[in-house]
Amino acid sequence: MRFTRKAMAPALVAGAVALALGACSSSSTPEASNGDGNSGNPAVEQRDITIGIIPFQDFYPFLFAEEKGWFDELGINVEFAHFDGFIDSTQALAAGAIDLAPQEVGTIVPVVENYPDVVFTVPVHVFNNGFALMVRDDGEMKSFAELEKEVGPDEAAKAAAKQLEGRTVVTTGNTDMELGVYAAAVHVGGLSWDSIDIVDMEANEGLAAFLAGTGDAYIGGIPQRLRALNEGDKELLTGGQMGPGSVPLVGLAATKEAVADPEMYDLFLDVFSVWNRVNTYAGESEENLLELGQFVADELNRTTGAGMAAEDFKTMFNGWQQFPANAAEWQKWYDIFPPQERWDMATEFFSDVKGVVDNVPPASENVILDKFIADYIAKFGDDA
Repeated sequence: MRFTRKAMAPALVAGAVALALGACSSSSTPEASNGDGNSGNPAVEQRDITIGIIPFQDFYPFLFAEEKGWFDELGINVEFAHFDGFIDSTQALAAGAIDLAPQEVGTIVPVVENYPDVVFTVPVHVFNNGFALMVRDDGEMKSFAELEKEVGPDEAAKAAAKQLEGRTVVTTGNTDMELGVYAAAVHVGGLSWDSIDIVDMEANEGLAAFLAGTGDAYIGGIPQRLRALNEGDKELLTGGQMGPGSVPLVGLAATKEAVADPEMYDLFLDVFSVWNRVNTYAGESEENLLELGQFVADELNRTTGAGMAAEDFKTMFNGWQQFPANAAEWQKWYDIFPPQERWDMATEFFSDVKGVVDNVPPASENVILDKFIADYIAKFGDDA
């Protein structure tokens, strides 16, 4: 992990984690933005927050907002801590090293016994078409697109998923990626989970293994999907084609203590307003979208070697994944992909099938999206 802006002592962060182991509304005055990264009104009360970032295109727009000065305008002195994934950022959150950690509704479930105080709080995006089960173009399995021409759209997903029987899938175990495989194989294809073999590897390592010939299918994040497509592989199933409860709902988690603190909770609402501002800015023109896309691509290529271009981000933005720009849009997408449905699917898989967690609380204890968006509307309105 690495920290930007105000440096934190690495020894303190490491020690805290060790203990744990034993975005368009800028503010009530959006017209104040000058977009050049300079601070806003110096009279605004300064508040500090540390936000975890993981190396995916969904989170790097926060860095873009910092560069634009949109956090400064709200008196938010933001610091970013960089992590490899949900697990290590959640450990840092539980240890008190950061205030907000990247998380996903479904992947809270397998860690909820170890980290019961983690609460999914600030929405970031809806991964409605982001995931893809990748297969080889010259292999035996036919893609959804190919099967749709043969059996029609209603049967294509089932027919595609049934081909996973007896196959080996390379993915990262106990994550939203493996959960997607389960949803597709069992709930769409009607297969038994024990008819699928999983090769458990970190996303980049798994992609390298798949490209080298390991397994019959692969699922990772968007950077890995792009690489596989560039190598000539094809998409067996994508996004919602993998079944109800298969769509990840991604955001930032806080602790229950922070959520109960009125000042911190209000700060989280302001962070959300900055995020919505980024999304609104990108949606205003192709020029703005490509500006954001180039920024994200540069950051991602430096950290992952994904080979992303600004045009790739343009394809993803409200295409492969949804970046709602205001509260009304967020409500619409959560009606389509309910957090409760995602929580229930994750509970079935991680508790009933894999047994990695015994006691899963009701979603309301660890997911407060409905309340958070309602409170955001009360503060900013549903069009912000």
